[in-house]
Amino acid sequence: MGRCASLALQAMAVLACTLQVSDTTLAEAAESGCRPEEQAVLAACQQCTAFYVKGGLEDRADTLQAHAARLRDACDTDESAFIGADPYQDLLDCAQAMAEAGQVTQARTIEPVAQAYRAEQMLRLMMHGGRVLDPARYMGRPSDYERKKARLGPFEERITTPELSAGKPKGGGWKLVTDQARMPVVFWKDPAWMSTRPVKGQNVVVVLTTRNPSFARSVDASGFPAALEKLLRRSVGKQSRVVSLGAKHAREPAAYCADYVMIEEESDNPSLPDAVLETSTRGFACLERSSKFVIQAYYSESKPSGAPTVLDDVVRGEAEAFLRDVSFEPKR
Repeated sequence: MGRCASLALQAMAVLACTLQVSDTTLAEAAESGCRPEEQAVLAACQQCTAFYVKGGLEDRADTLQAHAARLRDACDTDESAFIGADPYQDLLDCAQAMAEAGQVTQARTIEPVAQAYRAEQMLRLMMHGGRVLDPARYMGRPSDYERKKARLGPFEERITTPELSAGKPKGGGWKLVTDQARMPVVFWKDPAWMSTRPVKGQNVVVVLTTRNPSFARSVDASGFPAALEKLLRRSVGKQSRVVSLGAKHAREPAAYCADYVMIEEESDNPSLPDAVLETSTRGFACLERSSKFVIQAYYSESKPSGAPTVLDDVVRGEAEAFLRDVSFEPKR
């Protein structure tokens, strides 16, 4: 089974357990004649419809019902209108509304259903260049379709330059707050998507940036971590101090790469004049193959000292996945 379908089946299982979708709802989706990813969308549309009806938002409920009706009508035919981004965006809007209503667990199950469905739809559009919703009628199943699916891969939005490539953070609530065409690229996590609500001055970001490589030109690969530590200590602001910092060699022995963890404190921050702002950062830095710059990626949480962290397993997992998805060729 393809990756998108597997994600959708997992999402349906979570919907059934976490959102308490009725057996009748899932049975109707399963009997619709749709494939697993489409069944998941049908169940998610019905869940969002119920959420909107309960909140008195009848127009939004009608929109989700219309999407579900179109999908049910389309999935047992050779061709249909390409549904594409319409249910995708409306399901994301529903997930955002759930998160803002304090239903974070529910939002975290709706959002991946939308993402998996969009990836599948974009893949079909790439493969057929048109409006076909069920390519198996033309390509055969499962071997031909799955083989071509694996070769093409799902559609993904990525940050790309001639030297590096990085996926956007997966999961709900990540907002791009900088110009993607320039470094640094910063994504901020919407507090509505956090299980623990942040206090004033508390936030989580993931960052992709580049640095001048001059600090590393006089060291070998084994000396790169120590050189990075010196650079990071020099980079903190005048009102900040480094509480702890550790960098260690990463990747293969010959690579100019280091993983690092840093905690710093800042006094007299304009937004928190009477508190000490603590920032915890985890990331990596690598000298790129051409030695023209150092690639740095990290995630950090800033909060008033003593405040509980909002980095639960889900948010931390999304941030760690962002780091793992940065692709480039390090100097060796």
